[in-house]
Amino acid sequence: AFVRNKDCIGGRRPQCRDCQKPTRTLFYKRHREKILEKQRETDRDIRRKVVDFYSKGENKCSCCGEIEVKFLSIDHIRGGGNKHKKEIKKTGSSFMRWLLKNRFPVGYQVLCHNCNLSKGFYGKCPHQN
Repeated sequence: AFVRNKDCIGGRRPQCRDCQKPTRTLFYKRHREKILEKQRETDRDIRRKVVDFYSKGENKCSCCGEIEVKFLSIDHIRGGGNKHKKEIKKTGSSFMRWLLKNRFPVGYQVLCHNCNLSKGFYGKCPHQN
């Protein structure tokens, strides 16, 4: 019940989670926008690292060559992405965090959203015809 904190004596906070909750809730209410902006910034940084790794630094779709980072996504090379994400209970930015935390496991590639959806719906992308 006592949160770890390396700056505190003994390596743990002096208050349990339940005792901290009112203070933390008030802090969040006062600083909500700043906290959310910091979280969005962190999510963007993680996404950039993941896309950069899986695109081998090129930051483009491996099928059509799209370079707009906002249009790029991570694709399960052998399919089954929805099933896998349900198993690990991660989607969106939490999936990106999972990839980073698990040291970029093999079996993923960078595709733009169009190529990724086409691959999921039709089995292959129209660019591969």
